[in-house]
Amino acid sequence: ERAIRYFVWSGAALGVALLTKGLALMLIPVIALIAVRSARLASGLLRKAALVVTPMLVAFVIGGWWWARNLIILGRVQPSILGGREPIGNPAEGYDFWFFVGNAVVRFNRSFWGRGSRPEFALPELVADLAGLGFVVALVVAVVVARRRALLLSLWLFPALVVATTVVNAHRIFWDLGRPAQGIQGRYVFAGIAAFAATIAVLFAWIVRRHVGRGVRALAVVGVVLAPAATWAGLWWVYAWVWNGEPA
Repeated sequence: ERAIRYFVWSGAALGVALLTKGLALMLIPVIALIAVRSARLASGLLRKAALVVTPMLVAFVIGGWWWARNLIILGRVQPSILGGREPIGNPAEGYDFWFFVGNAVVRFNRSFWGRGSRPEFALPELVADLAGLGFVVALVVAVVVARRRALLLSLWLFPALVVATTVVNAHRIFWDLGRPAQGIQGRYVFAGIAAFAATIAVLFAWIVRRHVGRGVRALAVVGVVLAPAATWAGLWWVYAWVWNGEPA
């Protein structure tokens, strides 16, 4: 009974996400993968199948139907102006695949860390580049030391699919129109915050396990205080500098 409730609630959460944003479509294989792994513990083939199907069915009823409707009526999952263009056989003038790859990596990372349309409020490029490199290193270490590595990788499947979908779409635009920066925005992966949080949590737990005594208590206090402190500092900075102290 409790397992069924968990699967229903996970499907409901996915359904609400699908009702609000198309990027949530990339959550479907993540939830399906986790459901399959969890259902292996159940007894009986019918019960296993029910546990896997339940979250998908609930998600479809709440929000998945909209995307199925688009596909049936409009012929596209999510119509857009650029998406409606006719693809061309030959690339645009000046097309360079490796230039696109390098530009995509740099732009995705820098825009993720806040370098976008407001350069006066942006982090220095070097800071954004080092932050991106540090995050990749942190992810690799977390995967190596994680006790539940499969679950961590399952969570990372969502932002990975978001990045892959975004880059593929941006490459099509570059191929057709020669615009290397079009459609690449780091904010698209903000929805993968569960994977980011899990990565930091794994690293924090690993550090704590390697220390004993007073040091553990100090680390625990730092971990509890740092998250809300960073959140409030960020909110204050946005209010004071971006909005100039005035409500939006």
